[in-house]
Amino acid sequence: MPKCVFANAGFLASVFAAGMCAAFTLSVGLRRSKRGQAFDRVTVVKKANVYFDGKVTSRTILFPDGSKKTLGILMPGEYEFLTADKEIMEILSGDLHVFLPGEKHEKIVHAGDSFEVPPQSKFKIRCGSLVDYCCSYLKSNEDFSWRAGEGGVARRD
Repeated sequence: MPKCVFANAGFLASVFAAGMCAAFTLSVGLRRSKRGQAFDRVTVVKKANVYFDGKVTSRTILFPDGSKKTLGILMPGEYEFLTADKEIMEILSGDLHVFLPGEKHEKIVHAGDSFEVPPQSKFKIRCGSLVDYCCSYLKSNEDFSWRAGEGGVARRD
C-alpha cells in the first residue's frame, strides 16, 4: 500500500475506516489554541507505540523543524522507561509518582506539571488512575523554557 498524506480530516476518517492506507504518516494542520492545546502543521505517525501489554500507548508527532513529541496514555500501574534523548514529560490529566535518576525520593506530579528526564537514563512511573501526557524529546542542543516548581517538578512559563 502507498504512503498517504492528508490534510482533510473528513477524507482522512473515511480512509481510516476503509483501511486504504496501512502504513503512512498523516499531515494535520491544526489551529493553535490560546492555551496551547493543539499543534500546528504537524505529521502524525499512524502506527501506535505500545508498551507494557498495551497499558502504555502513544502516537508520535513530528514537527516541521525536526522535533518530536509523543501524546500518550498511561493506565494504572508501575512502569520503568529508558531514555535515549533528554525528555520533558508534561502531564495533561491525572497524577503520577515519578522516581527520577539521581533522586532519593519519588515526586508526585499533577496535571499541568512537567518533569525532565536526562538522556541515556531510566526512570520509574507509578500511577493509580489514567494519565494523559505529552512527551517532548530534545537533542543535546535543544532546550525549553521551564522554571522550577515545587519539589523539583517543572512548570512551563
